[in-house]
Amino acid sequence: MQTIEIARRLAELDQTQDACNAYTLALHQGELTPEEELEAAVYILQTGATIRYHTPLCSPCSTGACTRKTVWKL
Repeated sequence: MQTIEIARRLAELDQTQDACNAYTLALHQGELTPEEELEAAVYILQTGATIRYHTPLCSPCSTGACTRKTVWKL
């Protein structure tokens, strides 16, 4: 099962934070179609979830030193 499918299932089960985490992971993996990228972004924005992301200038690190935390809300 692909990450996007897991995210969809979690969303169906009303597991909002877990679905957002799965959608975020799917976006970071970079294997989504443009339609799936839009689906993931819209879900994250609609739920107002807190997500963590890495800037393009740094790679993910185990210390979390380069991790930014942001809240997207409509």
